[in-house]
Amino acid sequence: MKIAGKYSFNKGEIAIQQKYSELFKEVCPVIESVDAHSCKTKVSDEKTMHGRILYAPKQINKQFKTMFFSKM
Repeated sequence: MKIAGKYSFNKGEIAIQQKYSELFKEVCPVIESVDAHSCKTKVSDEKTMHGRILYAPKQINKQFKTMFFSKM
């Protein structure tokens, strides 16, 4: 998965980088190692997007959980 954008409220990213720099350095590689394309399995039932293949949030979350726990 690619980090396409960042949102930092009240310079929160800077504060996190200063206070938890080692943890912050571990998070970015985990995000980049998640294979989001393999999670594009959900078939939409919505009226405007009926039949479209979407990302399955539960599968993405499962991959994140697996990757983060493997770091422990």
